[in-house]
Amino acid sequence: MELKKLSSEEFKFCISRMPRSCVDIVFVYRDKLLLLCRKIEPDNGNWALPGGSVLKGETTEQAAIRKAKEETGIIIDEKSLKLVCVVTAFLSMRQDICITYKVLLNEQPSIILDYQHSKHCWFKKLPKNINPIIKRQVNGMV
Repeated sequence: MELKKLSSEEFKFCISRMPRSCVDIVFVYRDKLLLLCRKIEPDNGNWALPGGSVLKGETTEQAAIRKAKEETGIIIDEKSLKLVCVVTAFLSMRQDICITYKVLLNEQPSIILDYQHSKHCWFKKLPKNINPIIKRQVNGMV
């Protein structure tokens, strides 16, 4: 089955009427978490986890593998994914159901950012400009 992303208009229509299934990936290297600084909405200028929507026909594991590669350039396999939590996020214009996976890394990878992010950083302590939902997702990891 071919995976197809919705147009911007279709996406806005859908998320205004039903919850969005999404995945987030917590990459951990030497007790540090990888966060990406958003350069577009939502959360422009704030730190975020790599992740995004689950496409029709995808499992959450497949979505996590795809989003890791798209947003960071990190190649992972399904065996490296450890389920951390499921968080329901009520946002101003939508509701997200976020499945969060943790991936432990043995080596610090080279990061290749996509168009959504301006920079990345490995954090031992969470920065101030971060979505409160992410604090719930990474609770106890830093």
